[in-house]
Amino acid sequence: MQQTGHILVADLLEFNKANSKGLKDNAYVVGSTLRISAVIQSSSPTKSARFILSGAKESDVTVQTYGDTNISADATMEKPGQLTIKCIATNTKGNTATKTITVKIDKTSPDLTIKRSTNDFTTGNIVLTANASDSLSGFKRIQLPNGNYVTSNNATYTVSSSGKYSFKAEDNAGNI
Repeated sequence: MQQTGHILVADLLEFNKANSKGLKDNAYVVGSTLRISAVIQSSSPTKSARFILSGAKESDVTVQTYGDTNISADATMEKPGQLTIKCIATNTKGNTATKTITVKIDKTSPDLTIKRSTNDFTTGNIVLTANASDSLSGFKRIQLPNGNYVTSNNATYTVSSSGKYSFKAEDNAGNI
């Protein structure tokens, strides 16, 4: 018996609040709950569609089906790590399509240390040196007290008066 019709898992999407975006393989996502949706394209009605998620607690995964073109799931990750998402869809003609991607969960802010060029009282300038690192998604940038960004993992900032100076470090997942 020859099967006709096609089926395709066209896209896997991440929903975060009111926005959605396509998930890319090996992308980093922030937060412990990931809402995913699959867009299914088929020339015949979809008979079944499901997610297989590895890396999340099995009891924390729920799947909802919306018509025969979309399904969504919520996955809760207790710890940073990898989540493999596989969507399997079958249409009424018996054709099956799969799409698999891996995302990485990073909920941890990067490390940031600030050192002064001197601890002594001075009437001259003091150089503040910021060093940042991130062991999960990797370091992205440092924001200096004047609002400028530096993409090096270390930055210097010269101050000429007493005051409070704030630096911010950001990782590739967007944690600050």
